Amino acid sequence: MLAEWDAVEGRMTVLGAAKVPFFNRDTLAAMLSLSPAQVDLIENDDGGGFGARGEFYPEDFLIPFAARRVGRPVRWLEDRREHRRR
Repeated sequence: MLAEWDAVEGRMTVLGAAKVPFFNRDTLAAMLSLSPAQVDLIENDDGGGFGARGEFYPEDFLIPFAARRVGRPVRWLEDRREHRRR
């Protein structure tokens, strides 16, 4: 996931994996007190519909929040081993 806040335009751009991009965009916009039109959520071509890329996860908020807070792009990377949720 990569998130970038454009303070001049008042726009958040997020690139990442999502099975439900419109739901995630709307949820993120609400959490950041933005309109959905201010959030561009661009889904990467990640292949099949298996594994963890479903609903709205904590990092789906935290990475854009951090990007807005620090005024710089923020990137989140993890592999399948790191992703295990217990």
